[in-house]
Amino acid sequence: MPVEGPVLPQGKTEKIVEPVPLDRPASVGCRIRVPPNDYPVFTQFSPDPAFACGFGGAGLSEEAMKYLCLIYDDEKKWETMSKAEADAYMGEYFAFTEGIKTSGHYLGGNALQPVQTATTVRTRNGKLSTTDGPFAETKEQLGGYYLIEARDLNDALQVAQKIPSVRTGSIEVRPIQEYN
Repeated sequence: MPVEGPVLPQGKTEKIVEPVPLDRPASVGCRIRVPPNDYPVFTQFSPDPAFACGFGGAGLSEEAMKYLCLIYDDEKKWETMSKAEADAYMGEYFAFTEGIKTSGHYLGGNALQPVQTATTVRTRNGKLSTTDGPFAETKEQLGGYYLIEARDLNDALQVAQKIPSVRTGSIEVRPIQEYN
């Protein structure tokens, strides 16, 4: 049963579910289950620390890492979709994005223009060359990305498996190398 959560900085109120019973380990069943989302809930969204299941608040925790989720899919599939199918698919993306914003994982993300708009740049022996299109012909093209924050790789993979294109393409999850 949903309850009102604290007021978020943007003035929006977040809906959260009842706390997980404490008679089981925090790692078992500690998820929001609001289909189609299934994300960890963090302290910032719940006044009850038991509900947060030991996760940190937004920014997750000092130990949290940043990951880039690269979304690869076949652009040609869009040509075969009806407008209703394309709208439904994009609706899944909008719902996913809202879900990871709510969970505290979201740091950024963008869709990319079609691959034919790409320009590849190289410098060899001091000479600049540009090529229209991508560097290599592939069945799946990079179509966008999400920059997320997660406790560890497993947490990042849990987020990535909910990206809609995972069903038709692939999601490459890579940790961000930060230099101080």
